[in-house]
Amino acid sequence: NIWKKYLQEWNLTTAIPYVVISKSNPALITKAEAERKERAAAEVARLKALYNVQDEQSAILRYKAIYDSNTTVLEKAEQAHIIKFIDNPPLTLDDQLIYKQETLNGNVGMLASVFNNMTSVTTGIALNLHSVPQNKLVYLAMLPQLLTGTGIIKNGKAISYEDMSQMLQQQILSLESYYSTSNTTGRAELVVKGAGNNVTEGERAIEWMNDVLKQPNWTTENLPRIRDLVQQELSNIRKRMQSPEETWVTDPASAYFSQDNPLLLATSSFLTRAQNIFRLKWMLKNAGASSDSAAIQTFLSSLANAQSNREELNKLLSVINSANANADSAGINKQYADAFNQLPANAKQSAKDAAEDLEQMLNDIPDNSLHADWNYLCKTMQQGLAQTPEKTLSDLNEVRKSLLNTSNARLFIIGSQNTEDKLTADINKMLSDFDKTSVTQQQYASTKMIDERVKQRMNTTETPVFVGLMNPNSPTGVFINSAPLTTYRDTSKEQLQKFLSAELYAGGGKQSVYTKSTGAGLSYSTGVGASPTSGRFQYYAERTPELPQTLRFVINEIKKAPIDSGAVDYVVSLAVRGNRSASDYEVRGEAMAADLTDGTTPDVVKTFRQSILQLRKEPYILNAIYHYKDSVYQKIFPGYGMPSKDVQGAINFVIGPEKQMKAYEAYLKSAEGENTVLYRLYPRDYWMVDTDN
Repeated sequence: NIWKKYLQEWNLTTAIPYVVISKSNPALITKAEAERKERAAAEVARLKALYNVQDEQSAILRYKAIYDSNTTVLEKAEQAHIIKFIDNPPLTLDDQLIYKQETLNGNVGMLASVFNNMTSVTTGIALNLHSVPQNKLVYLAMLPQLLTGTGIIKNGKAISYEDMSQMLQQQILSLESYYSTSNTTGRAELVVKGAGNNVTEGERAIEWMNDVLKQPNWTTENLPRIRDLVQQELSNIRKRMQSPEETWVTDPASAYFSQDNPLLLATSSFLTRAQNIFRLKWMLKNAGASSDSAAIQTFLSSLANAQSNREELNKLLSVINSANANADSAGINKQYADAFNQLPANAKQSAKDAAEDLEQMLNDIPDNSLHADWNYLCKTMQQGLAQTPEKTLSDLNEVRKSLLNTSNARLFIIGSQNTEDKLTADINKMLSDFDKTSVTQQQYASTKMIDERVKQRMNTTETPVFVGLMNPNSPTGVFINSAPLTTYRDTSKEQLQKFLSAELYAGGGKQSVYTKSTGAGLSYSTGVGASPTSGRFQYYAERTPELPQTLRFVINEIKKAPIDSGAVDYVVSLAVRGNRSASDYEVRGEAMAADLTDGTTPDVVKTFRQSILQLRKEPYILNAIYHYKDSVYQKIFPGYGMPSKDVQGAINFVIGPEKQMKAYEAYLKSAEGENTVLYRLYPRDYWMVDTDN
């Protein structure tokens, strides 16, 4: 025990522990409030004497008039010293990047980003996932983690994950695997990337990339490690919504936007992935001997038919999870307690695992789909157990191998020209045994999956206009509203004017939504902004004390805002912002490779920005920008003007607890019509239910 001496040295075995507790004091709160009122009264008395008036309101109004007058003087002085628009703004997303497009073995494209002052080198391969059949998308739930987190088979010998980790630390800079996606183009790729500090390490990194892609240790002997990895990821992903809001709230909104693309949901949505990882977990379980398998199948089949309310189901699960399944059992609980006690030992453990999962997943289910979802989850575990772990590993390997095709692949490399030249042979070697036959791109179901699951659950045919993801972990609310606007390819004068209009209250200027909202204490992080990459205009606000209060405030501030004579340079500067030249070399090279794949070429960006700069010179541009203000902003702010149901392609998405939802729905009824419904979303609405289930 290496810790014994340290425990003594640190006095952990001898020091008396203590606890510090803080307790609110109502008397202090009352005293502070009284002192605040005294200070306010004293200030009003001072103003009355200063302005020689007897009425308190008259004194306050007199003070406000002088205060506003001074503010106007200061703003004019500020405008006189405003920083001028630069003469040569960036015309692309990375003006300084030197890159070249090359063709490798099998007609595979590679983007080489050249930084001749680099000694390190990063190489990445991106494999298009559009060839994976829809009924195999469940296997994508953990594909990146399984590639780099399970060890490899090298020269017929298994290398454990622990040994592999030590070897990686000794031999290269890094090895990682993840998904790269685009909601705009629908691109979904598996990326495996390796980096080294020099040419030798760069060569080893490519060798490791080759090993994890072609020889991962997905064998029955390594099932304990694979199962542990799956369980760890499932536990982590289930806690995601308990993290700070800024770390996860955009994910469910993006998934809702892409709900007609199963591949993007399977790779990008953590709520969809959580369900698929749960399925994968049970597909990797061993049901045991035939008697054990038959027993747990019978038990789960019976459990699926349990028709009780939420409280009773939770009690039932507690009974199964208890040390003594007969404890305090009655009614339906006794029925299942007796059935559980009759199970063989191995089947009992599987039943306990099932109860733990069901206990976790009941939180993802609303009452109006409780019985159907309970039944589905039990049957999902049944079907998972019916598929042997060997079959699951075989299917995983089949999916992995299907991706190793030159038609699926693209590469990127970031380093000096000399280093890149030396690594080309190693990259071609990695590609040499890739399949070179043509790949069939799958045609996935294009239905709006989340909407359909909501409509089925709510027994309605109405397509939701307003949706809210339930989050009982936070008292505040989140807005993520968006609507189509202008893309890099929309360079007509009208579209560019609308784009500039959208930037009027973006950014961090004194008139911006960010400055106004945070200054009023109505949002922690907020703002509006137009993205030519996505072609959408978005309003984002998190930690709002009350959704309708914040929304009313923002709408009022925008509507009453006066015309700012200096707005042109402000909005143009925002329109041409976005330059990666200050980012890390590796980030710049990989981002450019993705941009080119998505068709966002430097020429496209340059044409757009030059059109914006040309528009800036037009004498009428200020009036044109303000002319479109209301027509642009009403698309992302319910209650601003145009009914939200008439905005094509709009997403009106909020997140919060039921208290926030009730307040917001009441606002929507008053602003959009009494029949307006805010449809509540739950994690179960993001589940990708197997059509065969």
